[in-house]
Amino acid sequence: CGSPQAITYDPAGYYSSIKDWNNNLTNYVFDDTSGLETLRTEAANDTSANPVTRTITTTWNTNFREPTQINEYIGGTTGGLPIGSALRVTKFGLDNAGNITSKTVIDNSTGNSRQWSYQNYTSWGAPQTIIGPRTDVPDTAQITYYTGQSTSCTGSGCVAATCTTTSCPVGQIYTATNSLGQKAIFGSYDGNGRPLTVTDANGIQT
Repeated sequence: CGSPQAITYDPAGYYSSIKDWNNNLTNYVFDDTSGLETLRTEAANDTSANPVTRTITTTWNTNFREPTQINEYIGGTTGGLPIGSALRVTKFGLDNAGNITSKTVIDNSTGNSRQWSYQNYTSWGAPQTIIGPRTDVPDTAQITYYTGQSTSCTGSGCVAATCTTTSCPVGQIYTATNSLGQKAIFGSYDGNGRPLTVTDANGIQT
């Protein structure tokens, strides 16, 4: 653990390669203007009979610094371009605020795809409705969040006797409801944002 065995940098100071202590080499290409990773080749030095080398390219919305498309390929690169077959494509849709509105994963070997939809964002950029990829059954989750802090637990989203000015920070998940209507309630959080009490759909608190 800790520092890698070796690191090299490009002229702009971004990672060019990193080798871990198992001699696994990962090569990188960054856009010098945005500082965003555009290409990564994992296990770049694998010369075995069955290499596990994989190359990932990423296209970005540089205004929001969010990815719009990620392509994964078998094998390495030549001249900065992937040379292997495409494995998978992941596409992201963004709204005018940079929130992710959709995620589509395409299997290049079959052409099959799965799509998630993210809707009803809060003012701080958290989705309140998530629609999953299944079409044969309902696949929608609803999430509510703490919107205020209250020592008396009379504010919006409070849970009786558990809410304090430090345990219910704005933006933490209050409830999560799956497509079957089963709801989990997150009663309070510690200073590191970890839930201290969770009540499941059967009313059992942990």
